[in-house]
Order: sequence, then structure tokens, then C-alpha cells
Amino acid sequence: FSYGAQNFETEWQESSEGRTLLITPQSKDQKLDINVQNEMVTIKGKSENKTPNGVTVSDFQNSFSIPQDCDSGKVKMDQKNGKIVMFF
Repeated sequence: FSYGAQNFETEWQESSEGRTLLITPQSKDQKLDINVQNEMVTIKGKSENKTPNGVTVSDFQNSFSIPQDCDSGKVKMDQKNGKIVMFF
């Protein structure tokens, strides 16, 4: 399934090697803090929105569960084409 948030997008992909979670930040400059714990993925970061009066900065945090057939203890992370790739 795919989950779209204002601050980033996620998409699960499945292959013969396992499941992959692709995380696409809002912009290439955005820094995301990703934590995997207790069968949950938590993504934290800041988003900046430019307005006519300046810049609005807000913190965000989103958590969602990992599919039951994934081992959260064996996750590997990489970056590819501006996306964060998590292999389960």
C-alpha cells in the first residue's frame, strides 16, 4: 500500500527477496529521522513552507506498523535517487 503525507510519501514494494519500503522526502534538502522499533516505523522531521510573510517551520512525526511477515530486527537502509530505501 502507499501512504501519502504532506511531509513525505511512502510506498511498500514486494519482491522475491522480501519487502521494501520507499520513503520520498518532500524535498531533497529535507532531513528525516527514521527509527524502527517494536514492529513500527517512526519518521520524524521538519517541514518548511514559504509564505508571502516568510517561512513557516513545523515539526512532524508519523508512525505506522510493519507488515507481520517482516523482521524489523533485520532492516537495512540505503539512499537511491533521492529516496530512502528500507529493505526488510
